[in-house]
Amino acid sequence: MSTPDEEAIAVVRRTLALCRAERDRPHSIAGDVQSQQAINQGWEPVDPDGEPMDLSILLEMKGPRIDFFDQQVITALDEGITQVVICGAGYDDRALRFRTAGVRFFDLDLPGVSADKKGRLATSGVDTSDLTLVPIDFRTDDVATALAASGHDGTKPTLFLAEHLFVFLDRASLVRLLEGLRSVASSGSRLAATLESHAGELDTATVIADFNKAFFGDITPMPSIYTREAFLDMFGSAGWEVEAPDVVSGVPHTETIDTEFVSAIA
Repeated sequence: MSTPDEEAIAVVRRTLALCRAERDRPHSIAGDVQSQQAINQGWEPVDPDGEPMDLSILLEMKGPRIDFFDQQVITALDEGITQVVICGAGYDDRALRFRTAGVRFFDLDLPGVSADKKGRLATSGVDTSDLTLVPIDFRTDDVATALAASGHDGTKPTLFLAEHLFVFLDRASLVRLLEGLRSVASSGSRLAATLESHAGELDTATVIADFNKAFFGDITPMPSIYTREAFLDMFGSAGWEVEAPDVVSGVPHTETIDTEFVSAIA
């Protein structure tokens, strides 16, 4: 049985999937451009309270983020990387949209989300022969162990993606995930992620509490909103080298929080 936090996360995952279906996105030659619509079948855009949602407003923020991660996949495939691990994949169709001969995709997410996605893909008849769905709770499970059990080869370069994932993890879980990914990241591997950051003069605990109260009521599914410097320290301590650390890119999330786009190398 899912917890209130997990239910809130699933709603966010579905909303992002609906946004992706509204965007004109790139794909590989062999990619399945209809897979996102197949996954989304039967859904309507609603907020965490179940009220109808205007996706056009969300796309102003999520569009650049979607484009950033799509480009990360395109670049990795052009460079010959043959493993793509999507952490917090939700109902994302990148593994299918960018299907490429010889490339294995791993979609990691909560067991309930993974099971639902698996069922939707099976019902739609989408070819998933080069996709491995990995049920995992990053708050309790070890990502290195889960990847090894799923066939990931830690001796080969990998593109790791974490789009809108870190914000759902408490600090200890986030650090453990960064360290776990680094432990299976061979030379030439890359990690691309979004960070929900706030200005240094604001109090972190207050920012987190105010944000979750405004959007989720009495539950706190998004506990990791920190300063950029705090995030960079976490990456460095885990052994990741953030590229262009002095260059800030991203989009506003709220009046006090920005969604930053970051890439790092092993």
